[in-house]
This record gives sequence, structure tokens and C-alpha cells, in this order.
Amino acid sequence: DRGRREAEAFRPAEAAARYAAALEALGRIRFYQDLAGTELFSPEDHAATGRAVRRALAMSRVEAARSLADEDGSIAAYLAVEDDPVSLGEFESFLKERGLLAEPPTAAAPFKDLRTLAFRTALDFRMNRYRDIVRTGDLLESSSLVIAPAGRADYARVLGLVGESCLKLDSVYQAERFLLRALEVEPGDLDRLLALERCYARVNEEDKAAAVRREIDLLVSPAAIDLGGLTVEKGSAASVPFVSDGRPRTVRLELAPATAGGRPLVSIFLNGRVIWENIGDTGSVSLPIRPRQGKNVLEVAPVSETLLLTALTFVE
Repeated sequence: DRGRREAEAFRPAEAAARYAAALEALGRIRFYQDLAGTELFSPEDHAATGRAVRRALAMSRVEAARSLADEDGSIAAYLAVEDDPVSLGEFESFLKERGLLAEPPTAAAPFKDLRTLAFRTALDFRMNRYRDIVRTGDLLESSSLVIAPAGRADYARVLGLVGESCLKLDSVYQAERFLLRALEVEPGDLDRLLALERCYARVNEEDKAAAVRREIDLLVSPAAIDLGGLTVEKGSAASVPFVSDGRPRTVRLELAPATAGGRPLVSIFLNGRVIWENIGDTGSVSLPIRPRQGKNVLEVAPVSETLLLTALTFVE
């Protein structure tokens, strides 16, 4: 509410600081409801509040900078979580009113700014405008563009989104062409490799799919992570970041009390949500998880006494 008042008073930098603090507070909330069997606070409401705060933060950053530079990633973070077409439409109108979002490129009006094009394409993708994006791809193919090194990431982003849009429209071979071009410009992108793997699965190209899977396996975290007997003090938490392709897995952790005969109460979180809480003196704990595609964080937090965490293994 304080952020909103700052925004209404035309103090966008102060509003952004308020919204960033609200987002940090939301990130500290931990959900125990699955364990307790009682829903005290809806996770859906929490997610909706997070989206609203991210949108307000993105708008404040834009208002302060009067550009789409997105130095702190606030705009990209908002687009990554927003799934409401009405909210996205309002955000699009906000940008157009400030002259920051040009009309889509046409044959008569060629590409001028790759950064703006990449942003517009990402926004269109979130709004399910797949045919518009494919038309952009057709224009790209017919244009003679010289891409400076500084623009390669934006160019690859556009090509990748064109490929994924083709896949949404079941134009599998066209999708393959654009995704391969995107990976040529910017190799090793997990999202584009996963999309390319789906392409080959659609047309039963098993050898090509297997080759892409080998590349994916090099990017995701290894099946076993050696934590080297990590000591986690009571009241603190050990954070284990990992990269996933989004498939459901089972995670196995090797836990032990730091003192002989100890029975530490342990909470385990995946991306801020409690997935297990119990006495951590059994040695091995196996938990089914549904990680998101890309970066994830597993946290192990001893509540009552110090804990030893020796290994973490992912099992299919």
C-alpha cells in the first residue's frame, strides 16, 4: 500500500523500493499447510499477490528509467510468472502510453531495435499470440540483418520464441529450423534444447532426440551432489541450488545428527515450500519432488539441533 501511495505521488524510485521490500517479505513466507492438513493461507492467493507486486515493481522501474533496459531483471521476472491476459494487456497498454512499445515489425517497417523486438516477442508469447510471432519469424528470415555481438542474446531470444510458437501451432519442422538457429547464435540454452527435444519426439526422430538429451544432461545438475559432510547449525539452513529439466524426480538426502544419539527435527523446503518435516536421525530420506524447469533451491533446515548433511541424489 505504501508503494502504491509513492507511485500515485509520482515517486517511482521510492515506490520501487517499497515493492521490492514487499516482494522480499513474500519470499520469506514458508508453507507448512500440506503437513498440517489445514489451509490457513491459500498458496494461490500468495502467488497472485506475488504477481501483483512484481507487476507494480516492473511498472515503477519502467516509470523511473523511462526505458525497457530492465537492469535488475524486474520486468523479465514479472513476465515469467504472469498468466492473466487482462493483467498482461494492462501492462502492455502502460508501456504503449509511455512510447516504449512500438508496433510489430512489418515488411514496410523493418526491424530497428532488437532489444525492443525481443521484449515484444516475449510479451506476445505470454499472451498466446503465436501466429503474430511466427509472422515476425518469417520477416526475420526475409531480412538481411547484421547482428552486432551486443545484440546476439536478444536475437537468439526472438528466434527461440519463434521456434516455440511454431511448436505451439504444430509446425514442427519450422520450429526445428528456428530453434537450431537460436542455438547456433547462443549455444547451450536449456529452454531451447528442451523445446528442440520435444520437436524430435513429435516426429519420432529418436537419434536426434537422444543427441539433444545428451546436451541437456550436461546443463542440468548431476544425479549425485557430494556435500562433503556439511554441518548445518540449529536455526540456520543449507541451500542446495540445482538445475532441472522439469521432470518429476525423487530426491534422496543423507542426514545424520551432529551428536551421537541426537534426534534433530528437520524441515526440508523446495523453492520455499515445505515438502518434509520430521526427525532426521534415520540416515536416508527419499522424497518425490516436482522441480520447475531451470533453477531450483532445496533447503535443509534443522529446527532443534545441529545436523550433518552428507549427500544428495536425484533418482528417476
